[in-house]
Amino acid sequence: MIETIKKNKISFVLILLFLVLCIRVMIKTPGSLTGDGIEYEMQVEAFLNHFSFGITTEDVEKTKADFYNEAELIDTEYYVDVAHHLHEYKGAKYSNHYGMYSALVAPLKILLSPTGCYPIRAFHLTNILLYMSALLVIFFCLKIDETRKLILIILSIVNPAWFYMFWTHTEVYMFAFTVMGLVFYYNRSYARAILFVSIAAMQNLSVLAFAMVIGVQLLIESVGKHIEKNGKFELGNYIKDFVKEVLPCGLCYIPALIPMISTYIRFNTINLVADDAMENKYLFSKAMNYLFDLNLGILPFEPFILLAFFIVALIGLKKNTLRSIINILGVCGILFIIAHQIQINSGMNFIMRYNIWIIQIMIFFVICSWDVTFENQRNALALGIFEGFWTAFMLVMTMSGLWGYSANQFAPWTQAVINKMPALYNPTRGIFYSRAKGIECYYEDYPAVYTNAQGQIRKILLSREAEKLFYSDQWILCDAEGNLIDKTGLKTVSVDGGDYKYINLTGEVYHAFSREIENPVVFAGPDYNLKGFYQQGMARAENDFTWTDGDAVVFKVSNDSPVQNMHCNIDVATIFYQPQHVNVYIDENQVYSGVIESGDQDIEFDFTKPNDDIFEMTLEVPDSVPPSTVIESADTRDLGLGLYSMTISEAEDY
Repeated sequence: MIETIKKNKISFVLILLFLVLCIRVMIKTPGSLTGDGIEYEMQVEAFLNHFSFGITTEDVEKTKADFYNEAELIDTEYYVDVAHHLHEYKGAKYSNHYGMYSALVAPLKILLSPTGCYPIRAFHLTNILLYMSALLVIFFCLKIDETRKLILIILSIVNPAWFYMFWTHTEVYMFAFTVMGLVFYYNRSYARAILFVSIAAMQNLSVLAFAMVIGVQLLIESVGKHIEKNGKFELGNYIKDFVKEVLPCGLCYIPALIPMISTYIRFNTINLVADDAMENKYLFSKAMNYLFDLNLGILPFEPFILLAFFIVALIGLKKNTLRSIINILGVCGILFIIAHQIQINSGMNFIMRYNIWIIQIMIFFVICSWDVTFENQRNALALGIFEGFWTAFMLVMTMSGLWGYSANQFAPWTQAVINKMPALYNPTRGIFYSRAKGIECYYEDYPAVYTNAQGQIRKILLSREAEKLFYSDQWILCDAEGNLIDKTGLKTVSVDGGDYKYINLTGEVYHAFSREIENPVVFAGPDYNLKGFYQQGMARAENDFTWTDGDAVVFKVSNDSPVQNMHCNIDVATIFYQPQHVNVYIDENQVYSGVIESGDQDIEFDFTKPNDDIFEMTLEVPDSVPPSTVIESADTRDLGLGLYSMTISEAEDY
């Protein structure tokens, strides 16, 4: 051990500095629930109370008492909205997600209990310990030269896995056990490699694909050794070698089988998540988006490693054939499994969660195969430095908020591409729906629209049902002067097997929703019909209202009613933080100015309809403010008014 530290001083210092950084950031990071944390919290209590993951009402009440900040969410999850999350069996409820991660958190929760520390820190400390364990396994166990070991440690520290360090979720668990498995795979200790990857697979079945191809390599190499030893392949003698050398390694797959077997016994299926959220279509499209999408893919965060993986794999097919084939098959196998997920744009922190372990497979393959592929180690260090600096830059820019975005927002660089060259970016439908609408979604029977900051349409996504509406007279495209645009001449780009089509636009193109007089626009609730009516400035719908987002809301209104004198009533449900000044313009004419001090007030005004049938209504909300600047919140939306509905009718006395 001492000798290893002496030979790898820089690597050891980096690991220690990383530990200090983790602890410092944890102290400054507020304990908050992320991912499917509620389910893991409840499973921690279940495991401590009766060493199982079946959650009883007693476990729930204890969880609520300990995790008091999440008590209301726990109530909802367990008692009210259990569909697709918890499944009942013999008086207990079982999560979609297996509880091995919760079992690891449980001892830390016990140790923290006497300190009075909020127990969500047990998740954070577990993640730090898992991450550190992975780094130390690389440091002490990986049989590789000091330079490449240093590169691997740098790229494992400066890594998108950091996005999930303080999530109450399993990404760091998956990262850590996958890394341990990779260390022993490249040491040719295949039994240990399979064991650690199988432990990772207890929380996400996709990585089992890599454990399976390790087994294939073990089998191929055992046959090769047998032929080398005996001069030829003799089935009878090989069976003895197989039973002695290969078969015991099969026992190392048992951890991955435990969740599947237990779930099958209880619910007659091997995976509850697969039953709820899988489909067998658009697989290639979704797989490519995992790799190359500008928001959630590997490309924005690890571009040099991604490129190097393909180069090393292709060259390696000749020089390092078996290892290259195994890694290609392993990555493709993982992509094949996760591409079956209906919605690949599900909750995440910048990069898609499943990419965390795919990236590690790529990093290890590139660095550990570099000397064989290129017959020297030159440029391996340069690659590590370039990738390290780039990934560090992306981590800082995104997590600092300078380039921040959520799972339901387009990344700033993606917006730049769509704004300038929309035809270059045509993702699978779930990504666009979720990020254009601001809420997780993978289907819409209404045209999904992306507009730039000026409210000009740059991209429209059409399902087959939405296509019918788009080409009807009800859905209107117009230019800045209100002139109608012929939609039949617009080019389309098909995605996802041709079931969805993009229309890419440049120039001054706007959308005006046709609305009959006295037919209200409802911004929230079961009668919600805001879709496409506003041009810019509205957040996603809440349960009872929709927030304005920004200092102005712009509506394009198409109304060919003969009525000239009109009355508008905007039902305000609430305001954010402070009284909100509001100015309203019809085209460029101001028709209202006032201060809204509570949700009891409405915005009401009369106006004369402009000569054009299509006009613009603008609500200026100059006092809007992001919650993150005035209260303890990560919400960066610019909130002002919470609106419920808007009705335009004939003025009674104008």
